[in-house]
Amino acid sequence: MASIRQYFMSRIGRNLSWKLTTGSNRFGDPSYRQYTIVVRGLHGLELLATVESSDYDANGNPISRSPQDHGVSKVNLELVYDAMDALEWLCRAADPKFFAKYNRDKVPDRTRKASEGIENRIAALHSNKDVPPPKPESLERFLAFWKEQKGVVLPALFTAEDGTVRARWQDGANKTLWISFPAKGQLSWSASVPRIGNHGLRKLSARCPDAQDILPLAELLGIGTALG
Repeated sequence: MASIRQYFMSRIGRNLSWKLTTGSNRFGDPSYRQYTIVVRGLHGLELLATVESSDYDANGNPISRSPQDHGVSKVNLELVYDAMDALEWLCRAADPKFFAKYNRDKVPDRTRKASEGIENRIAALHSNKDVPPPKPESLERFLAFWKEQKGVVLPALFTAEDGTVRARWQDGANKTLWISFPAKGQLSWSASVPRIGNHGLRKLSARCPDAQDILPLAELLGIGTALG
């Protein structure tokens, strides 16, 4: 599993995007502002990127004739909880006058927000009457695993027929990592990645006695899941 830093290291020079929807219906005001972020490098945990923006109306028609160049922006990756959060803060740092108008009331606690996110997904498992409830011992193993992760996006959570918790990270349309958390024994995991130069997916299923080894192995297979 790629950390946030590793995720951005692998995307130096590539275009990334983030959008702020304003909800404004006033003439001349954008319905949303689309940001293009190009990662330029990292100095330790400080991410540097150039940022441009373009405005659009509610129908997706461009308001601005050419992108506005906001120059270089920086963010400390220790202060964010996932890659999309880092992109947002790059945009906020690059375009402060615009965000002064559409700012949040207060800056949320990053750790608390990530914690609340996983709690909400666990609550959804318990409330979904169409799937088996999570087995307590399995859920405890997942939570113990999750507490050790830093800079990893929230996974989608599911339960197997016996109540075993399963976590899924999706990297784009065709790279997937699953980890199952049985009540006892080794953790099982599976991965799928595209075949290079051919059709279809390469698939792997394995068991691992040490949970900390699964994420680096997934990274070696080319699965970067900091964006989920």
